[in-house]
Amino acid sequence: FAIRVTYDACGRVVWWMDLAHVDVDTIRSLDPGDVRRFFIWFAHFLMFNDGAQKNGIVFVNNFAHLRFWEFMTFLPLELGIKMDEFMICVVPLNTKLVVFLERPAWVDFGFALLSVFLKKEMKRRVLMVKRNRQQQSVEDVVGGRQHVALGFDGLIGTSGNDILKEYYDSLVQESGK
Repeated sequence: FAIRVTYDACGRVVWWMDLAHVDVDTIRSLDPGDVRRFFIWFAHFLMFNDGAQKNGIVFVNNFAHLRFWEFMTFLPLELGIKMDEFMICVVPLNTKLVVFLERPAWVDFGFALLSVFLKKEMKRRVLMVKRNRQQQSVEDVVGGRQHVALGFDGLIGTSGNDILKEYYDSLVQESGK
């Protein structure tokens, strides 16, 4: 699957996660310890980002074609629980909005059940985008086409400034000196 990290017009960090193209078998074959280490590293990468700390973070998700059982068994149960605990109890990210683009019916159903228990403020932080309004809705959220991640989920975007890739490239350049 693809993860990209960019900035929007407001200086918020935008985490673009495309689960539509996930290779479930490959993810399952990874060592759970390595997955946990990556997830913790990535969470710290976001926590120490000035944009995320000052302006918050927006999550944009594509769940197209992801079946319920694949999603639920994506990670081993114990690892999934540990990562949930870490995100809920430890990570101080100021989530401004969670956007769901293409998604199977089970996501809509699950959110409808969950939303009964959410406060109004929390419900306002979730945007379930209508299938025929994806481009415009995402542009409205991030502040224009120039802030939409290049090549994400078939959207027309021009932002090739992936801060995760830029960080990785800087590490590679430093190690080559």
